[in-house]
Formats: sequence, structure tokens, C-alpha cells
Amino acid sequence: MFQVKQESPFPRLAARWTEKPVADAETLELTHDALAAVRPDDLPEVAPLAELLLARLEGPDRAHARRALFALLDGVRRRFFTSLLRPEDVDAWLKILLPAIARADYTLGEVLRSREESDPKTVALRVVGQDACELTVADLSRRSRAIARGVLALVDGDPEAKVAILSENCLEAALCDLACLSNGIVDFPLPANAVAEQIVFMLKHSGARVLLASDEEQVAKVLPSLPALPELREIVVFSRSAADRNGLLSLDQMVGQGADFDDATREARAAAVKASDVATVMYTSGTTGKPKGIVFTHENVVSKRLARGFALREIGEGDVFLCYLPLYHTFGRWLELTGSLWWGATYVFARSTAQASLLEDFKRVKPTVFISVPKKWMELHEAAVWEAASDDPDDLAAHLRVITGGRLRYGLSAAGYLDPVVFRAFHRAGTELCSGYGMTEATGGITMTPPGEYVDGSIGKPLPGITCRRADDGELLIRGPYVSPGYYNPTPDDQAAHEDGWFHTGDLVSLDADGHYRITGRKKEIYKNRQGQTIAPQRVENLFRDFEAVSQAFLVGDHREYNTLLVWPNHESAAVKGRPPEELRELLSSLVASANRFLAPFERVVAFQVLPRALDLEHGELTHKLSFKREVVEKVWKDVIDKMYEQKHLALAIDGSFLRIPNWVLREIGVLQHEVSLSGGLLRAGDRTLPVGLEPAAPGALRIGDLAYATEGTVIDLGALLARPALWLGNEALRRFLGDEAFLALVGRRRKGGGDLRIDARVWPPPPEERLKEMLETVDRGEVSFHSIHVAGELLRAERPEARRAISHLHIGLAAAQSEHAALCRALLRRAADAQDEDVRRRAFRVLLPNEDAAETLPTLRLFVDRMGAMALRDEDLADLGERGLTDAQVQVLLAHLASDKANAPPADASDRRLLVGAMRLLTATAIAHPVYFARVRVPLARLTLHDDAEISARAGEELDRLRRGFSNWIGPNLRLAIDPQTGVEYGWRDVLVFEDSVPPDGRNHLLQALEDTTVVRASVFLLGRGVLLSLADIPPGGATVSLLGRQHGKSVYRLSIHTRSREVFDVAINVAEDMNFAELRQEVSWLLAAGAPPPLVEQFAGYFAEWGIFTEEFIPGDDVERQVARLVRQGEAKRLKLLWPFLVWTALEGHVRFWDRTGRRLALREPTPGAFIVPSHDYQTGARLVSISDRSPCSAFDELLDRFHDAFVRRIEGMRPELRGEIDDAIELSAVVEALGYERGVALLEDVSQTSKRAVAIETFLERLRDGGFTPQRVWFAARRYRRWLDVNPQATVEAQGKMLAELWGTYRMNELEAAWPDTRVRFFRRTVFDGARPELAAALDRIMNRARVLPAGGLDLEEQVAAVRSAARPTTEEDYFLARMTYRYLAPTDEVALISMPSGGHYVTEVVVALTDEAGDRYTVRGPVSPREVARLLHMFHESNLQVTFTTEHEFLLCLDPKETVIGGLFYRQVSPDRVHMEKLVVGRKHRGKGVSDGLVREFVRRLRARGVRRVETGYFQPEYLRRFAFRTDPTSGGLVRDLEADSFPLWQP
Repeated sequence: MFQVKQESPFPRLAARWTEKPVADAETLELTHDALAAVRPDDLPEVAPLAELLLARLEGPDRAHARRALFALLDGVRRRFFTSLLRPEDVDAWLKILLPAIARADYTLGEVLRSREESDPKTVALRVVGQDACELTVADLSRRSRAIARGVLALVDGDPEAKVAILSENCLEAALCDLACLSNGIVDFPLPANAVAEQIVFMLKHSGARVLLASDEEQVAKVLPSLPALPELREIVVFSRSAADRNGLLSLDQMVGQGADFDDATREARAAAVKASDVATVMYTSGTTGKPKGIVFTHENVVSKRLARGFALREIGEGDVFLCYLPLYHTFGRWLELTGSLWWGATYVFARSTAQASLLEDFKRVKPTVFISVPKKWMELHEAAVWEAASDDPDDLAAHLRVITGGRLRYGLSAAGYLDPVVFRAFHRAGTELCSGYGMTEATGGITMTPPGEYVDGSIGKPLPGITCRRADDGELLIRGPYVSPGYYNPTPDDQAAHEDGWFHTGDLVSLDADGHYRITGRKKEIYKNRQGQTIAPQRVENLFRDFEAVSQAFLVGDHREYNTLLVWPNHESAAVKGRPPEELRELLSSLVASANRFLAPFERVVAFQVLPRALDLEHGELTHKLSFKREVVEKVWKDVIDKMYEQKHLALAIDGSFLRIPNWVLREIGVLQHEVSLSGGLLRAGDRTLPVGLEPAAPGALRIGDLAYATEGTVIDLGALLARPALWLGNEALRRFLGDEAFLALVGRRRKGGGDLRIDARVWPPPPEERLKEMLETVDRGEVSFHSIHVAGELLRAERPEARRAISHLHIGLAAAQSEHAALCRALLRRAADAQDEDVRRRAFRVLLPNEDAAETLPTLRLFVDRMGAMALRDEDLADLGERGLTDAQVQVLLAHLASDKANAPPADASDRRLLVGAMRLLTATAIAHPVYFARVRVPLARLTLHDDAEISARAGEELDRLRRGFSNWIGPNLRLAIDPQTGVEYGWRDVLVFEDSVPPDGRNHLLQALEDTTVVRASVFLLGRGVLLSLADIPPGGATVSLLGRQHGKSVYRLSIHTRSREVFDVAINVAEDMNFAELRQEVSWLLAAGAPPPLVEQFAGYFAEWGIFTEEFIPGDDVERQVARLVRQGEAKRLKLLWPFLVWTALEGHVRFWDRTGRRLALREPTPGAFIVPSHDYQTGARLVSISDRSPCSAFDELLDRFHDAFVRRIEGMRPELRGEIDDAIELSAVVEALGYERGVALLEDVSQTSKRAVAIETFLERLRDGGFTPQRVWFAARRYRRWLDVNPQATVEAQGKMLAELWGTYRMNELEAAWPDTRVRFFRRTVFDGARPELAAALDRIMNRARVLPAGGLDLEEQVAAVRSAARPTTEEDYFLARMTYRYLAPTDEVALISMPSGGHYVTEVVVALTDEAGDRYTVRGPVSPREVARLLHMFHESNLQVTFTTEHEFLLCLDPKETVIGGLFYRQVSPDRVHMEKLVVGRKHRGKGVSDGLVREFVRRLRARGVRRVETGYFQPEYLRRFAFRTDPTSGGLVRDLEADSFPLWQP
């Protein structure tokens, strides 16, 4: 096979550029289009053209040459180029592209402008959570331009003005940064975790004129030092409220002022930027003290993006980055933020760095790329290990896929060591996790393990574009276009890092034969802690040089949780000489504490040890310059150092209890372990004090600050307390102990923990009188912040008026834009349940409950009803809550509780009782206010009226009566008269009702009066007719017929058939109790409602009209089993009866067991005869209905339950039809039990009775079979039996005939409905049919798939991957492959000519189906997904040949048409918008193959595949509408294009 390569356009274009000194418009356009679509194999032809263009940059045609080179640079960044780029061609391309960036001045601004021109609608930035929003590239460009104008207006357009940004990660920080980078404004992102002293130094060092700060916490670091910052003229705050409080300009105000700034001036400034110009300066920890400013040019930034794109060649358009790394660090700023822009990907802001929040974000965002320090990869791995609870690597991989969202393709771990076990686990899960190494001076990454080439312990190979060299002493030296040119305002020591054109990294490395580097040690004075935070030990150590008492201070903390210090005192100093050891240690503690005040929390020293001797040259611990040899020191003093890390916390004894203080808490507040003491009821930590001690008013609790806390044990962990701000907000003494900096850091942090720690409400001190005025002013302002929430927490303990105002403030906070504010407000409102004042408790409850998280609804309800006791949920409370309305999710939680086994069992304690009653009352109030819930609420209430507990039964009855009255009031009065619109004649119910002769006279009078005086018809039709409100005027005279259905169990049953004027028909069964007293009737109704819970065992219940002794139900015609059997015998269908008999038994017994279970396993039908059940007459139908439940009696024993059924049902029929004997075995009966109760509850029951039952042997045998092979549901069992019967009479059936039979059985028995409850249904069906006698190796492989499906979480089993493994292990025959294909791809028609292929995907193999078709000319072609990037590139080329300029992204999927030579001749691409919705972008067919029906086959196969995936709607643009209408596409008001609904789609899946 060969393919003729099309003639390259580039030589002709080079000739055109050579001919003219200035390119004409046509040449420029042709060049732009050709270079934008460049492919890697075009290099020989592109290189001469690129050289010409580079030469033109020096002449009058510079503008045209730049535009052409920009098109080339834009083309090579796209995935259609990089996915085809071979590693060996990278350097050759960089020789062209790197000079193009530098000489054509391709800046970050040009990159953004290019993106805006080519991909304006691509989502660039996304915020998730309560402040969710999306910004397209066009939005980002527009907003960044507006911010740039605002900044330039502030500085009067000064070209030298500099801007500092001080912010945690947020949308505004990213936009401000990009505004500066793309408009020639040099900016300085400052680390938001730096302390005030460091921030002030950086502002001075930068000379920034404008500071853009996120919030009050960051502004507070600067305001006190403004007099020392003369060059800082403006502070702009992202938060409007924080800006107003401090008299500063808000970001919105700045942007508003910039609206008048001339945009042409801004545009000219942006266009004048050179690649060599300074773009930004980033600060990193200096090795000898103050932070260092690292200069980056635009060439640095853009060349790094090109290089990283060539290293990660499969990342591109459509990829989604989940990002938490700080935007003031290189990975967060360059790799994630600008990297996303370069690749055309989407940058998504993680809501928090906490593990729980990140796991939620993974499931919500479903990222394809994640960059992190090792700690997060370890946490993800640990979470998967915990969930999998298995040693099976495949199970772990499946759980990793699920918890990371199922789409994670690429990851990078850098800034520390990560265990190879973690790398390998992610590789197995389909995530190409790479190991990397970098530093700020190299714009981030320097080396990386190439995808697919991971080596244990390696930091990888050099990235494209950088040169690495190992010096004689082992130090890694680097140089290249993205290595920083130097430091901002450097010191002589800073300049020394750049020697001989090489940058000295300070890291010692080894190099193996394959080119992989490994870190072997450190030469530089800098390291990272376990969280990946950079620490300069010399900076910390230098703080001790000013202390006369310290001769040497050596910092330890490399890849550890916290920092410690080795100290050698200056024994010659007056401060030390003569001091005993204890006093010396006290002195050194004070010095360390003093130094900590000038350090960020992560830099602080937690513990220190005094050395017995000085560090010296003799022991090899110092260099000849007397600086530390860090590795030697740590090795020599390893034992001393390890002791400082053995004690993870302090434990302070308090009269038999203990207060535990973790080291991280000491680090956060900046004190040493030695400074902490507890005596006299005061905890002392340096100069901080906190009241701590046992509380006489609350025995067993420990008072910490203003509040008391209790736990189950004797240890209270201060770290666990601080990890849950909900427990300590409002504790002012604790807040003062922490200090403002630690308070803001801790309250905004999301940590897990807390355990069983709780507030003891016996200590409830009011705030001091002298602070009330100030506190009330804070909450009355209505601006919600962490501080105001804290104040509100204090005020909850004040008198009623003040506490009410606190509740009002927290109510405002529930609707706050920041979700963390709302969560804390909810927590404090829960705390108000312990308020001393009942009115405060009640108000808090009414505010909180409608705004509560669904998952917390029951705990919150329990909390308040326990605290308020008999006064809980007064009528006015219920009315208020009913009107406010609970969310549907909350209603579902409460309904599930009422229907639970626990609610229907005896209450465990008074709290359970109060919760149950409270839930009943709350649901009743909700359903009265919102009738849509009436039918759902009355069912569990009715069941609870049958509760064994008399009090609960009575309360449920009261609520049920209240619910009925409320519904009756809502349904409205019954019309007694109406006017016929045709005749104008007045008529009433007597004229409407027609009684058949079967209705006795007394029955006629009773029904007539009831229908006239009550809403029997209106209420029943509303409940049975899906919300139809019917009145007398809707029914014409003679429009309702009443007939007698029969009399049984003390009641007569009538059928009411209504025909309305609008030709609607409603059938209602009216039950009239004639021989039942009121109590019996009420109980009957309750049991009917309980039995009607899904799945229903009786006809749907409608209305109950007690005063008339009437209740109504759904009317469903049908024969009971006894009549069915008699009819079959009468018709001579004995053979059919024998086949149907197991189904009748299984289904009826399932209904019998379900009813027993609904009664709490207390009651069952006294005589479960064949006449007591209505069972479908075909085994592919489902559901038994009980004819009546009136004849019920006590039954608690399992054997008795089955004996009743066996005697009254099975033996009765077998007695009349002896030929049926032996057809029913124990397995069928026990299967019915499991089907009725569900697998877990059914197996639990059987295990419980297995030792005492007379069926013990049968039960144990059955359970053993379940453990080995799982459970076969009824539909699968009978479908497989039908298949075997068919095959017995059709032994020569072809595979196509068998495939057709399988498809018919799957659809007829609706087995897809089983898959949610029984995930192995599909495989089990095939295993019990076509693979019933499979080869041992194939059978075993299929059994393993079924076992795996049962244990994995939902969505964890990838059947295509599993079948690929089966095919590899079992090497299936053609016939086996035929059925494996149909098992995996359920849409395949029996006659489809298909083949299965296995192809690599993310480190494992998946199965792909190839369908063979024939076009109208009789030529064969196949349809399948792509198996290589080259095929995707070919499809893209076909689109471009057809003048369809499209862009592929990672969200896109493809379906291709190929000729017999495997050449792509057409295809389409699409993306999944939601689980049930797909957007088809475009389709194309090559010119030679058009008009032959190739596209028809492609579209039909596409639709079939989508339907099999559960897609319900296909959307596409309004292109070729006439053609697509042939395939049932149509216009739709909700769509801007064409749609096709697949759910009820009658359009054929395939042409016969």
C-alpha cells in the first residue's frame, strides 16, 4: 500500500517571498494559512521559508514577516502538530522556532491575541463552587484589557510604573496578572503566605507604584508600613467591602476609572513590547536573607511554553487542568495558567487545597491534567487504597480512576520525592504521571520523565530547549532561552549564580546511561518542606547572627513536616557565661521565639537542641569559607535531629485529662515547644496566655478560652479543635491567643479532623458588656467576613435582642457569595440550639433548616428537637417552615428516614423518638404547603400508623389526618351543579352518573350522595391522573358509568369510568366498606398505603373518605393466578402452563415476601392462595399485585412464611395439576426471597435463619452458590431459559440467528433496567446463554469480570478494557469474538459484519469495534474509532481540504470511515456535553467518496453507538439541514441548531 503525498506549498511560497521586497496580500494570506496548518513532516520545506521570514524581520517587510511567523508559532502549539511530532525531530524544529520567538518578538500578549483570534469561544478559566463562572478566551481578553486600562490610568501611562499583586489564588488575581503580562506592564506577584516584614521588603525592593491585593488579610500586612513605602501610591483591593472599610480603591472602581483611558494608547504600548523586555519579576526565598527577585523576559515565558508543549505532545485543546498551586509560584503561574492558554486548555480553580475539597472537585470537574507536589499524589493514592480495601492492583486502579474523575490523562509530580509505587499505581489507572524537577530561575521545569519512560527515582531528562551539564563536583548547570537572565537589583552573591553563561542550580546530580538525572544531594542553601514550600535556611539562620548568645544556628527541615534548629551557644558572651543548662535553654527559647516573629508560619522553628560542641572543620561539617556542609551536619547529628521529630505534639496533664498540642499549631503561632507550659489555669505560649482547665460547671469537660469542650476520651487535641473553626468561632479568648494572622489563616483553611470533639453547652458565658456596642456595629453592617461571623458567634451567647441580631447576620451569610462563609454560618446556627433562650433557639432553627445541606437535615432536626423538647416545632414554626419550603433533596432525606427499617422498629431512645415525630410533622407541613408532595408523604405516614409503639402510631395518625385535611382544603369544594355548554341546561351528579344493573339500589344511593357531597372524583382523579383537576363541568351528562366488580372481605368494589368533554378517560375503583367498623377501615387504608410504596404490591391508592366509609384506588383489569391456570387448562395449554409455572411461583412468592417485609416482618397473608395474586401472564413482564390484604395474620418466622405459601399456593395448584410437581425447587423459592429483599438484606436474612431453619441444608447450599457465582435475577434467569429452549429446537442456528435472539431477549426482558442494582447483568446474560458451555479459560475470564463488576464502585468497570484483557488471555475464536463484540457493544445488529481490535489507551488496552459497510457503488468500507494520532491528523487535513477550518480538543471523540487499505476517507467528531447529551461538531467525506452513501452509513453507526452509551439527545449546528433531516434531525426552540432525540426514537438503528 502506498499513498501519494500532496505537493508541499512551502517551496512555492518561499519563491513568492523571494520575488518581492514586500509581500503582497495574497502571498501573506497563503503563507498564513499554510503555516497555521503545518505538520511535523513539513520541516524540510518549511525551514527555508522560515529562514527567509527571519531575514525579512530586519527590513521594511518586518510586519508581514512577523505575522507569518506568528502563524507558524500558532500552528506548532496545537495538538494536531505536536501529536505527530517525533522526539527525534524536536531539536530540529526548535532551531527554527526559538529564534522566531526572540527575533519576531512573540510575546505573551501576542499569544493571547492569537488565541482570541482563532479560539475566542474556548473556555479559558473556570471557577467552581458557589461563585461558579466561566470565562472564554474572548472574555479573558476583554477583561484583562479593561484591567490594564485601569492600571495605566492610575499611573498616568508611566512606562516605568510597576505593579505588585498580593493575593491567594482567585479569578481576579489571574486576570490582573494576565492584564499586566499582555500589556507591557511589569508586575511582581508576591507570595500571599509571606509575613508582613517580607511583603514590605519586596514592595520596597520592587519599587511598585500600585499594589493589587485580594482582601483585608493581605492589606493588613501593608497598611501599618505605608510611611516606609514612599513609592507605593495606590492600593487596589479585589473585595469591594474590604476596600470601603479601609478607604481604598476597589478593583471594580479602578476598572471603571480606566474606561476613559485611551485604548489606542494601551494597544500601542502592548504592541511595542519586545521579547527581550522584562515581563515580570517573581520572588523566591533568598539563600542569605531577603527574598530574591527573579527576572523573566517575554522570551523566557513563551519559549518555555513551546518547550513544555513539545515535551507533553498529547496535551492540547480541550484538556482541563484542575489547579491549586499558587499563582505566585512557577508551576501554578507558568505551567498551569499560561500553559492552559498556550495549549488551548481550560484552567479550573480548585476551591481549596484540602483533600476532601479536592476529591469533590475531581468528581465535579473531571480534569484531564493535574500538577502537584508529591503530597497530593500521596493523598489521592491513599484515598484509593482505603476505598479499594484490596491488594488487587486493578481494583486500586479502578478506584483511582473514579476518585480522580475518570478522565485524568496526565500528571506531573515535582518539588520533592514521590514513591515509585504511587507513580506505578497511577500509570496502571491510565494516568501518565511524570516525575519532574525545576526551579524558579528556569521558568519552572528543567527535567521531566518523558511520557511512557518513567524510571524509579529519576527526575527525568532535560526538557526541550534547555542544555544541562554536570559539573566536576556533580552540580547541575543549565542554560537556555527560558533560563532567567538574572536577578532584579542583584547583590554580588546573586550574580555569582550565573557564571560562564551557565546557571548553577546548587543541586548535585548523577546521570545514567539512558540520560536520566537523579538528585544526589544539595550544594545550594535552599530546600523544600513536605508541603513543597521553599525555605532558605540561611535566611532563618541569619536572624540568629544578631544574638550575642548564639554562636551557630543550623536549620533542619528538608522534606520534613516542620523546621527545627541545632544551636551552639556563644559561651564567651556575658548572656551565656555562667548560666546553668535550664536557664540557658530558657534564654535560647526566647531568642528562637523572637526570630519566629519575623518568619512565615511554614518557616518557623518548632523545636531546637543545644549541641555539645561547635560545628567545625575537623569533623568535616564546615567548608573552608566556614559555611555549613548541610548533608554532613545532618548525617553526623542524625540522632539528635531525629529526637526533635519523635515528639509530634505536646501533652499537658490537667487533673487526669490531657491537652494535646501538635507541632503544627506551635509553628502557626510562632512559639517553641519549650515555651509552652500550663499552670494556674493558664496555658502559656511565649507571651500568649489562654485560660485552660477543668470546669466546675461542666464536669468532664475542659475549658479552653471562653468555651468548654468535651470528648469521649481523656485527651483533647488543640489541633483537632483548630481544624474545625465551627467549634471555636465566637471563642474570643482563643482568638486573642492565636493572634490575627493565625486566626485568618486557620479559619479560612479546610482541614479534616475534629473526631468526637464537641462544645459543652453547660458553659455559655455572655460577651462582656463593654464590647457589645462594637460587636453590634460589626454585625449590623451586613458585610459578612470571617471576623463578623466570629463576632456573631459571640453574640449568640448574649441576651435575646443581641442574639437575634447575630442570627440575622448569619442569615445574610447563608446567601453569601463565598461558600466557606455559608458553611460557617450554618455551623454557628446549629450551635444556637444550645442557647439558653428558647426564642433564640427557635429563630436559629427557622433560619437554618431551609438553608441546611441535605445531608445535614436529619442531624440538625435531631439537634434542635432534642434541645427544645416538648416545645419543638410549634404550629407557627411549621407554618413558617412550610412556606419557606425545604429543598427537594431535603424532602427526599426525610422521606427516606420515615420509610427506613430503623424508623419502623422500636425507637432506640427518646432522641430517636423525637426525631421521628419531628420528621413526620415537618413533612406534613411541607406537603400541606406544597401538594406535589402529598402522595409521597402519606405513604410512610400510613405505615407508621401501624407501628408497634402506640405513641408513634398515634402521632403518625394525627399527622396523616392533618395532611388529609390540608389536602382537602387545597383541592377545593365539590361542584354540585354545572351548566351544559351546548344546551345551556343546568345539570348535577345525578345526570352524570349511569349505574349498571349490577349496582344494588342502596349502593346507588350511597355512592350518589358521596359523590355529590365530597371530592371523591376530583381528589381521586388528581392523584391517579397525574395532577389533573377535574370538576363536574368537565363531565357531560351520562359521562360516568358505575359498575359492581364484586364483594369480598366486608367491602363492595365498584368501577367508576369517567369520559370527559375533552375525550379523556379515567377509571377509578371505589371501595365501600359495609361490614368494617371505623378502626378496621382505617387500618385497612393504612396497610394499603404501606403496600403501595414502590415497588407497589397493590393498586395505587387514591383517596380516603372516612365519613362515607369509602376509599378509592387505581383500577387495573387482570386475572388472578387461579383464573390464569384455569384458563390455560381450559384452552389445552398444559405445556405452556408447565413453562409458566416457575415464573408464577417466583413472582407471587416475591410479592408475598415483600408484603411481609413491609409489615416489619410481623404479618403475612393468612391464605396466600393463587387467587390472592395477580401475576403477568408472560415471564418477560414483572410485578405481582396482591388482590387484597384484608386477610392477614401474624407471621414472624421465616419457615412459617414459606410454609404458608407452599401449602396454599404451590401444593394447591400441584394438587390439581400433578404434572407440575418437581418443577419448583428450593433455589427458585430462595431466589424469590433475595429478589424481594435485595441482595444484602436477603443474604443477611438467609444467613440469620440458616442454623435454625428446617431448610438449613438448602439455604447453605444456595448461599454457597451465591458467594461463588453471584445472583441471577429473575429476568436473566427466564431469558436464559427461553434462549436454551429456542436453541434446543434450533440446534443448527447460525451465530447471526443467535445474535438476533439475544438482542430480542435483552430488549423484551428489559434487562437494562437491572444494571443499576445488578452491575454484572450484561455479562451474566451472555455467560448463561451463548457462553454457557464456553472453554474453561474463557468461562473463567468472564466469571472474573462478573465478580469484579459486583465489587467495584459504580462506573469503576471498563468493559471494553476488561474484554481486551479477555481477548489477550483466551484468544477467542471468530464465533466467540462475535458474541464478545455484542456483549460489549450492545447496539450492534446481529447481521453487522464487525471485528474487534485491542488498542493501547493510557497504559492499558481497550477494545474497539470495527463495523464493515458497503456503499452504493458496492465498495466496502469500515467504521471505527481512531487507533493512532496520525488518523486523527488525516481527518483534520480532510476538513481543511474541504475549507472547513475546525479545531480538535481533548474533549472531542472521533468516528472514522476507512477504505479496504485502512486509509481514512471520512469521519466526524463530537463531544459529550453531559451524560445524556452529545454535540456533533461536523462530518466530512473525501471528494472521491461523496455521493455514494458513505456519510449515511457513518451517521447511522454514530447514532447507534450513542444510543448504546445512554445518550438521549444529539445536537449539531445548523449545517446541511436538508441532509440531516433524513436522519430525523429537526429544529428546536431550545437549540441554536438541529437536534435529534434518541429516547423514543423510532428511526431504525440499521437498514435491514
